[in-house]
Amino acid sequence: MNISVEHQIPFSSPPAEWLRIFIIILFVLITIIGVIGNGFVLICILSKDMKTRRSPTNLLLMNMSCADLLLLIFNVFDIVQLARDSSWPTRWMLGEALCKIVRFSQVVGCYVSVQTLFVISVER
Repeated sequence: MNISVEHQIPFSSPPAEWLRIFIIILFVLITIIGVIGNGFVLICILSKDMKTRRSPTNLLLMNMSCADLLLLIFNVFDIVQLARDSSWPTRWMLGEALCKIVRFSQVVGCYVSVQTLFVISVER
């Protein structure tokens, strides 16, 4: 059973329209900048020769970049959800299966980013 579907947080009133629009614009900007930045990281590392590309630091940076891209791509569903329904975050309108997949992928992306950052700091 999905706890997020069963136990929704009751809000007394929906958020103000200006706040919702501000959050949508902020999410879109963060997503665009994040995808471009992480894409550049991957392109820079992948454009190097094979020996340099397979160094531990470069592999960890590629891993972190891929985890960040995973998180950013699945945040698009939150943007769509927020744009479609003003009662966000109380109801998920995109289906129960997509709710579970998106939330799982977001949590995994966060954990992979944090653990990769930890390994980079230990490796240094």
